[in-house]
Amino acid sequence: MISFLPVFSTMGIIFVLSHMQGNQLPVGINGLDKFFHIIAYTTLGLTALFAVRTRWQQKPAITSLRVILFCLIYGISDEFHQSFIPGRMVSGFDLLADITGGIIAVLSWFIWQKQKRHLSR
Repeated sequence: MISFLPVFSTMGIIFVLSHMQGNQLPVGINGLDKFFHIIAYTTLGLTALFAVRTRWQQKPAITSLRVILFCLIYGISDEFHQSFIPGRMVSGFDLLADITGGIIAVLSWFIWQKQKRHLSR
C-alpha cells in the first residue's frame, strides 16, 4: 500500500493545480500548458507503474493498458473538475496531452525495464 503514496501525491498535486482559478495561473502559461499536462501525466503514469510493478512483470501489456486508461480517466475527471473553476475551461487538447503523458510513461517504463534486464545479464 505504501507504494501507492507517490500516485496519491501526484493526483493531489494535479488536483491542487487544477483548482487554481484562471487569474491565478502564471502569465504566459498558455503556450506551455500542454507540455505541463504531459509532464504531470507522465509522472502520474510512472508512479502508477511503480505501484503495480509486480503486476507489470506478470502481465505487462494488460497492466500498461490499465495505466494508460487510469491516466485517461483521471484526465477526464480533471477536465470535469476544471469546468467548475472560474477562468478555466474544458479542453479536449488537454485530455489528449494527458493520455500522451500516460503513453510516454508506459513506453519509458518498458525501455527502462528492458535496459534493466539487459544490464543484469
